[in-house]
Amino acid sequence: MIPFKRANILLPKNIDMTKWSVVACDQYTSEMDYWNEVEKIVGASPSTLRITLPEIFLEDSDVNERINKINDTMKEYLDEDLFYELKDSMIYLERTQADGRVREGLMGMVDLEDYSYEKGSQTLIRATEKTVIERIPPRLKVRENALLELPHIMILIDDEKKKYDKFKVFYISYIFALLLGIVRFIAGYENMMVYVILNALGGIPLGIAVILQYQFTPDCYEYGQYKTGLKMRGVTFAAQTFFTKLSGAIATAVSVFALTIIGFREGEGVVQAAGFADKLWTFSCLGSIIGGICTLLILRLYKLNDHDVQLMAKCNNGEISREEAEAQMINQY
Repeated sequence: MIPFKRANILLPKNIDMTKWSVVACDQYTSEMDYWNEVEKIVGASPSTLRITLPEIFLEDSDVNERINKINDTMKEYLDEDLFYELKDSMIYLERTQADGRVREGLMGMVDLEDYSYEKGSQTLIRATEKTVIERIPPRLKVRENALLELPHIMILIDDEKKKYDKFKVFYISYIFALLLGIVRFIAGYENMMVYVILNALGGIPLGIAVILQYQFTPDCYEYGQYKTGLKMRGVTFAAQTFFTKLSGAIATAVSVFALTIIGFREGEGVVQAAGFADKLWTFSCLGSIIGGICTLLILRLYKLNDHDVQLMAKCNNGEISREEAEAQMINQY
């Protein structure tokens, strides 16, 4: 069940909305000049500035007096019939950005039973940034006797196109390819129809894995820059090319060596020894299976995921600080 519902929403009527609306109370927490300017703009007009407590004042000696004043102002606004009510409703919003793009939104109510700010939580609603535990008690005190609630939370919904982390898709595809390889080995090569069908089915997950494996190099580059501060894009992609060629060379050498071990005979028209086909089949299948199992075990050490890499990229580009990135990451690096 989706924990987002319709609510009874109060909207102000017949007032100057430019003075009514103010920025979220957890912004500009060290810039008193900003709040002094807001105070001048609002003046004596009705405003959410009067019924919220900016966090810059949380540790002031008169914080209790401020909270009492907020509660009194809430009652005053209600007594003056300052609002009209939209019962059991949602509000559709459109916000035009400076670049002309329109962001759409929906205002409603969430069930806090489905919310958790704890890191690693799997509740339906989770925090996107670290919660400062020390600030919860004063926030609760502000709401203790409040007649109105003015939440400023933005709920971000997962993009279905980005729901599946590419490493998970890669890993699962590799597992399916490995399992089909085991089935193919057990089935043998005598029944050509079964062999062709299993080969075709195995090509699907294997194809996905082969395509995705080249998508991890940019992630490793972002990780490297995040950890060292060095921009080594050229070295990273050159290393990918080198190791791709190196692994191909090693695979070829191992295959040639294995053919020698199982008694492969060179030359045109040469008849291979009895049982050679069975040995070749066993080697080719078991080699892939053993190699695949070893690969899966090694891949378990890979910790990067799409969510964390995006945060690393933002940090590398200077969009967010390292502390902000680490507070939102799923894993620790």
